[in-house]
Amino acid sequence: MARRPGHSGLICFLTAVYVSSLLPSPSLATNADYANQDSVTPTDKWKESKPLLPITGEARNATVRSGLTAFFRVPSTCGAASGAASGAASGAASGAAGVAAGGGDGSGAGTGGWWNAGGDTGAGGNTGPGTGGGWNTGVGGSGDANAGGGQQQRYVNVEIWGLFAPGNDTSVFYLPMLMLNSAGEVPTVLVTNTLQYRLDDHTSIDYPNFRSGQPYQLVSVPEAVPVANGSVNATELIVGIFSDSYIAEGQDLGFSIRAFCSQGRGCPLNCSGRGQCGQGGVCQCPKGWGGTACADVVHEIQSGVQTLAPGQWAFFQIQVTQPQTKLLLQMERSAGDLVLFAKRQEQGFLPFGMPTVFDFNDFADMDSFRQRLDRHQIVWNRTEPGTVLVAVLNNDVDLRETGTFRLSYKLAVGNEGRGVCPWDCGWPSGFCQALGDVGVEGEAATQCVCNPDSAGIFCQGGLQTAGINEPMKGVLAPGHWTYVQFTFDPNTNRQIVISFTRKGGQASLVARQGAVPLFTG
Repeated sequence: MARRPGHSGLICFLTAVYVSSLLPSPSLATNADYANQDSVTPTDKWKESKPLLPITGEARNATVRSGLTAFFRVPSTCGAASGAASGAASGAASGAAGVAAGGGDGSGAGTGGWWNAGGDTGAGGNTGPGTGGGWNTGVGGSGDANAGGGQQQRYVNVEIWGLFAPGNDTSVFYLPMLMLNSAGEVPTVLVTNTLQYRLDDHTSIDYPNFRSGQPYQLVSVPEAVPVANGSVNATELIVGIFSDSYIAEGQDLGFSIRAFCSQGRGCPLNCSGRGQCGQGGVCQCPKGWGGTACADVVHEIQSGVQTLAPGQWAFFQIQVTQPQTKLLLQMERSAGDLVLFAKRQEQGFLPFGMPTVFDFNDFADMDSFRQRLDRHQIVWNRTEPGTVLVAVLNNDVDLRETGTFRLSYKLAVGNEGRGVCPWDCGWPSGFCQALGDVGVEGEAATQCVCNPDSAGIFCQGGLQTAGINEPMKGVLAPGHWTYVQFTFDPNTNRQIVISFTRKGGQASLVARQGAVPLFTG
């Protein structure tokens, strides 16, 4: 932008911006010893007082009082449990998986729970409880579809789901922790003031699903291996479900729990009866479904206005088929407090799961959200073939209104991406200019060049000029920008004061010498 010789230009902008709060993390009590609520030495008598959870895949309902821990005993070996029994119970669990997906009663048709010692599979079926209305068909089976070839390590799996307060009170939100100790001891997990978790040597938890508030948790441990005398190191596993009193003090909180065996790691909720359990306990979901348990509805991105209730998510996916592809993802909102996320399927806090609030720093358009702009965008200048998971969250911390938005994307291969900029640089207010070679993910390979009467990263605001002591006024819509440029003589040695007053709105003033100011909240 041209400036008069001997003068330094100061460009400032005014924009109606309400700086939005960061997304909340699920609250947890600190300095809590998750086992000391029932810290009795696990003698045989103590064990006998705890219910045995058989490895049949059969689900049972239970409750735990907030601030306390519910304990179960689970055999550490799969033994000669029949595939038929596990398959039948898996059908029930698949039906119950409708709770997580918002379905209803699920008719389960089990097709084998796990490969037993004889190598046969079991057929079965049952009906699983659910809430939310509607029906979905459950196909039982856990581990029988594990890929990888050859005989796999057998695992003992314990999972919980259907987390609810008495009377299915969905207004109560709580985060129980599923703990599994493979040494037959009381599971112990310590949490520090900084929410760092310390586990004892033999205790496992499902940290990603627990921390992100998913409606299910699954812990898998290898089947106990016999020792020389024919026994096993630990004949029983000890399961603990701790309910934090900080979340729902004094309430009995319900859950469903089951234990099952699998060849390879088991998959959560039998992939909700929709997908196949793949290698490493990763669900292979059919089209239209996603998440670690195939419990999330995933849409194709289409034109048109979409709506989203406060606090709700909408999930989408994009298939990239060519190498070195540029991805431009754009969201234009007209209401709500929306956040745009995008990550490759294998990335993020929940690998092969949908984006969560814990992906905010790495995979969201933070600046547009914090400034509550109308236009949000994510640009990857080079990515490789694979599935890109997209999410829109209508954050309800500061605003509680229905969100409305339009979502679109562009894919450009190789040098075609050199002419692709977000929002087409507000054409005809500006044009897209390439910057050298095509960059990698997250690197800018293009920039917008604005006309003399426009400014901003995407030429999204009008630019006016003003002189010293020359007042200006105007009207600015929420989420919009306007820029003002004025020049001064740096040799005058005078202090520069910019006075700004507003009536209504949440406008902010930012100034920068010699360049367009940026507001990153």
